[in-house]
Amino acid sequence: MKQLSYSDKEVIMDAIFSNCKSPAGFRSIYKAVPVGNYEVIKQFIDFTKYYVMFRGPRPHRGYSTRKRDAHSFDVYQRDARTVRLLRVEREAFQRGVAYGQAYDRMITRI
Repeated sequence: MKQLSYSDKEVIMDAIFSNCKSPAGFRSIYKAVPVGNYEVIKQFIDFTKYYVMFRGPRPHRGYSTRKRDAHSFDVYQRDARTVRLLRVEREAFQRGVAYGQAYDRMITRI
């Protein structure tokens, strides 16, 4: 499967979550998205720009809900500086992986 660009993910995510938009006054972009299809949907969420918080009971100690206990999730947007830093870090990692693969191919030819 072709890797989606950031703008492609944005368009697909907006179409998928169109009925879960947050009302004015909330920090989340999308609110109360059912967790049932999370594993399928998460490939369309740009995690450099957004983060997910699960909602549901908290039977264990802590401040957040575990994914296995959640009934829904909210999507929040990160600030612009964090997005830029995460994208630079991701690009550097991918370049390093490509360099390592090229090096491995070179070594196996020798």
